[in-house]
Amino acid sequence: MALHSCHCCGLIQWSRALPNEVCGRCETGLGAWWSGAGRNRLTLALCLTAIVLYLPAVSWRFLRIEQLGQTHESSLLGGVRALFTEGHLLVGVIVLLFSIILPIVKLSGLLFLCQPQWRMQPKHLAFTYRAVEHLGRWGMLDVLLVAVMVAFVKLGGLVNFGAGPGLVLFAMFVVTSLSASLAFDPHCLWAESTAGGETPTPPAAPAPAGGALPATQFPSAKQKPSWFHGPTWGVWLIPVLTLLIVGGIALRGWLNQPRRIEITFEEGHGIKAGDELRYHGVVVGEVVAVRFSESLTELAVRVELTPDGDRLARAGSRFWIVRPQFDLTGVGGLDTVIGANYLAVQPGPATGSASARFRGIEEPPLPDLDSPGGIEVILESLDAQGLSPGTGVYFRRLRIGGVISSGLNLDHSRIEARIYIRPEYRDLMRAGTVFWNMSGVRFQGGLTQLSVQIGPVESFIQGGIGMAVPPEPGQSVGDGYRYRLAPQVDDAWLDWQPKLGSLPVPVPTKLPVLLPAKLQWTHDGIVRNSTRTRTGWVLTVGEKTIGPDNLLTVPPDEIAGSASLTIGEVKFEETQLQAAHEDGGRSLVSETFPANSDTRLRSVKVSEDCFVVTGGELSPIFIAAGLMRPEGASWTLDSELPLTSQHHGGVLVAHQDGAVLGVVAIDGREFRVQAIEPSL
Repeated sequence: MALHSCHCCGLIQWSRALPNEVCGRCETGLGAWWSGAGRNRLTLALCLTAIVLYLPAVSWRFLRIEQLGQTHESSLLGGVRALFTEGHLLVGVIVLLFSIILPIVKLSGLLFLCQPQWRMQPKHLAFTYRAVEHLGRWGMLDVLLVAVMVAFVKLGGLVNFGAGPGLVLFAMFVVTSLSASLAFDPHCLWAESTAGGETPTPPAAPAPAGGALPATQFPSAKQKPSWFHGPTWGVWLIPVLTLLIVGGIALRGWLNQPRRIEITFEEGHGIKAGDELRYHGVVVGEVVAVRFSESLTELAVRVELTPDGDRLARAGSRFWIVRPQFDLTGVGGLDTVIGANYLAVQPGPATGSASARFRGIEEPPLPDLDSPGGIEVILESLDAQGLSPGTGVYFRRLRIGGVISSGLNLDHSRIEARIYIRPEYRDLMRAGTVFWNMSGVRFQGGLTQLSVQIGPVESFIQGGIGMAVPPEPGQSVGDGYRYRLAPQVDDAWLDWQPKLGSLPVPVPTKLPVLLPAKLQWTHDGIVRNSTRTRTGWVLTVGEKTIGPDNLLTVPPDEIAGSASLTIGEVKFEETQLQAAHEDGGRSLVSETFPANSDTRLRSVKVSEDCFVVTGGELSPIFIAAGLMRPEGASWTLDSELPLTSQHHGGVLVAHQDGAVLGVVAIDGREFRVQAIEPSL
């Protein structure tokens, strides 16, 4: 046992110079530093961990900054490169030197000092250690990290920040570097100060003249706890696990790297790297590069897609540059007035194959094409006036489609224009449909009167195409059907009221089941009695049969003999009809009738889109809300609707929720809606 001085707090104490002894006051190891670099094994492991984190921390995506619609995303090295590119040489040099170069130099110095086999002369070790200490003060790792955090807090309302994987690794790099500096024990540098490299034996304390030194004057060193014996091989798990984690992140990023496509344009309109690709206002990609082609006649824009945007890059997709556009037809791209221009996409057919190269269009596509499932027909004309792409097609001054393209036919004898009609108006495309060139203003009159008709504003500026459907429209047509474009409208066309048999809107999935009903009775005539018959439809809901009043009952003053009602295959006699007149149809029930348990009944509050539904082979007929008119406490339907006596007793089914609103009673050309009690 000998006296040892603690190199940390200076306490002189008795020690056996064992590797597991610590100072009795500050618990600093006493024996470990005599054995070389054993105590700096943790520092060595932390240095290796920091070096593993360094490269991805400075090269991976660091921050995503979005301001006024413009997005910029870069790594730490990319930010330094941007400073040099923009001419900020002094700032770029400072950031490069103090935030990128000095930290890795400091780590390399610590790594060198932790290796006993690379020992230099003591004066060189002292110089290296002092250099590492000063470099640690000038490295701005922690300062840069704090600046980033302040930006998140202070500028969150003005600028949107998004953290990338590089920022997380950078924070881990800062913490690991600081921990390595704190864990380094410089006293291990002087453990091998002899020329031969042997560990010197600690000098024994001189004995006093009177004999042995009293043990009570000096404290004794402590033993380390049994569960902790200093750094062991377990510290090497830190860099190994860090390497595995970083490698896993890199592998995942490589496997999930975004798909890139290339779009060529004739004009760039200010598009640049960092601008966005949007679909219905949602970002689905980002421009990563813009370059000229070899011929300098067009631009190639390279776009990096998000996982959602990957499905939009297929054959037939259209890309264009959204920018402020002001003309007489309207204003577009207002969101780019204060923000950056961006790309927009209109996806191709769902069956299209994936593609990586596209030809961009210079103008936004026809807005009608946003509704797929319409019909495309061809107009033939002797003149191209009013047939430019984007020109609208109007039915009763309502835009229903537009011109896609126009040009000469193969023999150059006529102009052919491709027009697209939206899917909800597809039923208007019949064999008898007519089109005419619609100017903005029409004058009619004579000596005593003058009539001026002004079309829609768009047609007043750039023309338009009018359309009308005759009362007998003919059969439906398909894609590619050809029409002749009339130079002007015939006044009779404006009064046409077409009778369209097919439905412009889908029918509700669940419709009530109706049964045919036949009422027979003997009419009391003036001269002689006669047998009369009335047919229609009835609806059975639960324990009640619902139908028109004149179908379920017969006025007593008209019955001269017997009366009967046949519903489906069930016949009800006169006494049951009289009972049904009193209980509201509850006597006209049978186990063979459909219950219509899913049918919901409600009253009509306001006019709404609905269908007239009957049984048999009759198809439902769509009734627009504007064709329903209130008449007192009841409702009537437009007399021009294609309804006949075969629809007597049909029910009115709401298009919105499929509820039954009432029963249609037909008397000649008068169509009345008989209300149903909602409580049924």
